Amino acid sequence: MESCETKEAEQLGLELSSLRLDSAHTTLRNEDTEEDEENSYDWLLGTSLFNSVVVVDNLPAIRAGSVEKLEFWVQRNCGKYGDIKKDGVSMPVNPQTQETLGYCFVEYNTRKEAENAQKNLNGHKMEGHILSAYLYDEFDRSMKDLRE
Repeated sequence: MESCETKEAEQLGLELSSLRLDSAHTTLRNEDTEEDEENSYDWLLGTSLFNSVVVVDNLPAIRAGSVEKLEFWVQRNCGKYGDIKKDGVSMPVNPQTQETLGYCFVEYNTRKEAENAQKNLNGHKMEGHILSAYLYDEFDRSMKDLRE
């Protein structure tokens, strides 16, 4: 019988056997301490789950039938700057209109590849759109600064 932790790990795409709990860098957290959500989220970002993800913004919003073409464009152009992980492109779609939302997430194998992609994709022109590219973890921190 599978444990709840194993099911949760599978849902999050984590492989528990790859975790090194004996590592000197392992951070132990006391679940009894009161932490606000922001601090918990910072801890999660510190685990490097998002450090190789680039947010590509200002893509054209298109209908569901053309998503494959846009995904191909993203794979081809973003792939010039580093190896994209398998299933590493995520393009959110509005459930009511079935149109893309004008941005996507691209996950690279390494932080260095993500940084290279961000640098080269930011300001790139695509069919009248000037793209903005951000490293996900830096984008999230800057958004948090704006909220404060």
